[in-house]
Amino acid sequence: MGWLILIVMVVFVWVAFRELKTMEADILQDIARKSASGSDDGETNTDRPATDKPIREATDDSSLEGQLRQLIRSRPGVMQTDIYTALNTFDRKQIQQILLEMDRKGQIRRKKAKSSYQVFHTE
Repeated sequence: MGWLILIVMVVFVWVAFRELKTMEADILQDIARKSASGSDDGETNTDRPATDKPIREATDDSSLEGQLRQLIRSRPGVMQTDIYTALNTFDRKQIQQILLEMDRKGQIRRKKAKSSYQVFHTE
C-alpha cells in the first residue's frame, strides 16, 4: 500500500512539474512577444488587468518609469525592496517589470543583494 501511495505522489509531482514548465514557456513567449512588438497596437484584452499592458517609454517624470529614474539617480545603490516602499502607490509587479526592462536595455544595473537587488543608474 505504501508503494502505491508513493507512485501516485511521484506521478502527481511529475504532471504538476510538466504543467508548470508549460505555463513558464507560455509566459516567456508572451514577454518576448511584448518586447518584440514594443508598441501598443490598440488591442483591448479584457481578461487581464490594466497594469499588465505593455510598458511604453517614459515621456515625462510623472510616469512610473520617470519616477523610478529619478529615485535611482538620487539614491545610487537603492534596494529594490525600498523602491517598492517609496513608490507604494504603484503595483509591485509593474515596478518589477519596468526595472527588469530597464536593466535589459542597459539603463540601470541591478546587483543581487541577499533576497533583493541594489539598483544603480547607468546613463
